[in-house]
Amino acid sequence: MTNSQVDYLIRNAYVITMDTNRNVFVDGYIAVDKGKIVSVGIDAECNLIAKKTINGKGKAVMPGLVNAHNHINQMLLRSSIDDRSSYVPNITGFMQKMVDIWSNATPDLCYKIVRLHLMDMMLGGITAVHDQHFTNYPNTNIDGTLEAIKESNLRAFVSRCHLSAESLPEQARENVQDVLKEVERLKSIWDNNFITITGSPINPTWVKTPEELIELREGIRDMNVPFDIDLSGASWKQTLIERGYTKGGAVKYCAELGILDQDVSGGKSFMLEPDEYDIWKETGMTACIVPLGRIRDELGPSTHHFLARDIVPGLGNDGPMGTPQSSIWQVMRHTYIADIVRKKAETLQGYTEDHHIELSPEILLEMATLGGQKHLFLGNDVGGLETDKFADLIMVDINNHRFYPHNNLRRIPTHLVFSTDVQDVELVMIQGKIVVEDKRSTIWDYEIVKNEAEAATQELLKMAGYESMLPSRTPGSSFNGWNYK
Repeated sequence: MTNSQVDYLIRNAYVITMDTNRNVFVDGYIAVDKGKIVSVGIDAECNLIAKKTINGKGKAVMPGLVNAHNHINQMLLRSSIDDRSSYVPNITGFMQKMVDIWSNATPDLCYKIVRLHLMDMMLGGITAVHDQHFTNYPNTNIDGTLEAIKESNLRAFVSRCHLSAESLPEQARENVQDVLKEVERLKSIWDNNFITITGSPINPTWVKTPEELIELREGIRDMNVPFDIDLSGASWKQTLIERGYTKGGAVKYCAELGILDQDVSGGKSFMLEPDEYDIWKETGMTACIVPLGRIRDELGPSTHHFLARDIVPGLGNDGPMGTPQSSIWQVMRHTYIADIVRKKAETLQGYTEDHHIELSPEILLEMATLGGQKHLFLGNDVGGLETDKFADLIMVDINNHRFYPHNNLRRIPTHLVFSTDVQDVELVMIQGKIVVEDKRSTIWDYEIVKNEAEAATQELLKMAGYESMLPSRTPGSSFNGWNYK
């Protein structure tokens, strides 16, 4: 394309395309028109003009990040790890807390709380997000989440979850047909080119019987949308043993039920049995790594076992309750460290299969972008920065102290993984629409979103009687040995 006017033209940037050939243009340009990329290459060869030209000098341009496993409304309990709790510290206690809080939520309160989370992610360079929604009492609080997602312009893969296990609070339990009706209702209102709505059992042990799992999978298959399921190990495997299944973990269990295939988004993906990685490959499922909480459970997820089978997982933070900063930049670093720890743990056990696989900066960046896109089934029009793909891209300031010394730009991909954080993202574009410019949201007013989320959170926690469980860091009180005056 020459001598044509396009909507946007970014020039003189360090362009990481992640295209089929993995081209990087150290002094490149990218042209966007009508929501799609129409040209990308060496800046000296650019002959285009644009309605708006953006100076990319000292910037890196790359595909947008993807938060591939998340619980969006957990912004309500951000940094709640030191709350004083009367709940039993297990799944039953956790779910009772969720029911007690969210049963008071209106769609408007939910909207105001999750809008802060969405803006937080967008400002950090995230252009697509997953949501596994399991606080379904009442049903309508998810509508507040979906309203905020629609406004944000983010791409989203949203699961309306089904819970029925007897270990869960009675108010949270449902039958499959009611869940499928709710999925249909939500699809009729919110499904569009940016939002895909599906159903999920969260994981196999949160549903009472295998027959229900099969019924839910068939119901979602009939809707012609991908299925979402958490296939992690740890306590889920123990629960399966207690139910009489002793042949392996959740992956083998679900494979024997016939509910796993290439249309399944396999969440979390940790603590698997050695043979389950091959099962994963055979079924064609996508995968996602959630490193921080998993370090606690198994000394780190086994990313190298997936990569050895040509499976590039996405990356997720599992919500701000456990990982308060919704930063995929940080998740990349956690994943790198977690894989090292996991390999050492395996070595001590005499198990070194796939240890030759190294997590390079390039692989981590691909996981944070292309891997997440695949995990959320975003479609063939979303991908790297190449002609005819939707313009889902971010621009990062690489001309600040965290990127020096870069040795004539030779360390830029490494710095993007190990030095970048949300404050370095200057511009975010989704399908050719700028949603963050000069580090500010173009969709929402920053102060309004922040203040309304604070007020909505306080209102909801007060209605739920949760205020007494908050840390007593108020004048006249003490907490963790500190005295507040």
